[in-house]
Amino acid sequence: MKKGLMVTLIFFMTTLLTGCNLFDEVNDSLDYANEATEYIHTLSDFNSDLPQLMEEAANNPEVEKQLNERLNNIEEQINEFTQLDPPAVAEDLHQQFVKHSENLNQTIQKVTEQGDVAIEQLENSQIVDTVRDITGLLNQLENLGL
Repeated sequence: MKKGLMVTLIFFMTTLLTGCNLFDEVNDSLDYANEATEYIHTLSDFNSDLPQLMEEAANNPEVEKQLNERLNNIEEQINEFTQLDPPAVAEDLHQQFVKHSENLNQTIQKVTEQGDVAIEQLENSQIVDTVRDITGLLNQLENLGL
């Protein structure tokens, strides 16, 4: 009788621990999906605002300051997002995010080298295309079923 109870208890504990690991993996995947989606939306909003900001910043130092702040904010978000540990199912996709995000970060650093945004360099940069590449990864993220 004791042996049967012990086997049942071991089976129950193993099942419980396996369930916890599965639960943790699901939570990690959902957290990553939410972070990635939020990151994509932030970049998409920035991309939508960028043409008007550049136009206004060329003639208005206050808007230029706002644009510079937004670029600095984007840099911070890039650094935070690329440091995330993706779930196993999203590792390849995360590497694509990292690649495009590093390109974006380098471009931002080039156009803000002196601490202020260089509007002409920004206009000639590939920021819009790079952000579009990153936001295009949203479909792949959704296809992962996270």
